Order: sequence, then structure tokens, then C-alpha cells
Amino acid sequence: LNITQEYSEPDEVRVTLLSRSSKHRRIVNEDELVKALKTVSHFSVKVVNYNFRTYPFLEQIKTSHNSDIFIGMHGAGLTHLLFLPDWASVFEIYNTEDVRCYSDLARLRGVQYITWEDGTKIWKEK
Repeated sequence: LNITQEYSEPDEVRVTLLSRSSKHRRIVNEDELVKALKTVSHFSVKVVNYNFRTYPFLEQIKTSHNSDIFIGMHGAGLTHLLFLPDWASVFEIYNTEDVRCYSDLARLRGVQYITWEDGTKIWKEK
């Protein structure tokens, strides 16, 4: 695919948040989360919606490959972790009842996997 790493400052951490527009994959407090991430001075935060109609697949791969931390809700969009650089981490916000799904994929890819552990802070939108 010939996708290269873009230059980033030595202390910069490139954070990509995968936004979803569907009701069941949406982060209810996404604006608050983005605002909090942006308070970390060395974070460069990018919010993306990997909709194939508006965000070409090759650009999706390029964005993922140039992310140090990839954050997203459980769902097929997290398969982009396959294109992360070797040093990256993926943070799955909600791992549903299939707790091993993306942790196994991250392990096979060789990137760090983190998920939300406190189930009392996660609820389905009505």
C-alpha cells in the first residue's frame, strides 16, 4: 500500500478517536471526551468518522497508520487496529459481551489493547 509514517514532534502523541453516527455505536459524551483529551498538552487529537462515502478507504488506513492511540466504541471500525504502527495502543470503550474480540486481534497484531473496566459508567442509550 506504500503508506509511510508522517512526521510528528518527538513528544507528540497522535490520538485518533473513531466517531460513529449510528445509534448503537455512538459515544454519548463524545464532545466531553474530545475536550478532555485536548487538555493534555502533548496530545494531537483527531476525530474521524470512517464512512466510506466521505472518507476513502486508503485515507482511513493512512490515518490509522499515523495514530499512536486509537480510541473507539466496540464495532467493525476497530479492525483498523490492524493498520496501527507497532508501538500503538488501541482503546476499546465498550467491549460488549465479547470481551476477547478486539483484544485477541490486537494481540495478534502486536499492539497494546486497553478497554474500559468500570461497567457502572457505561449504559445503552435509550
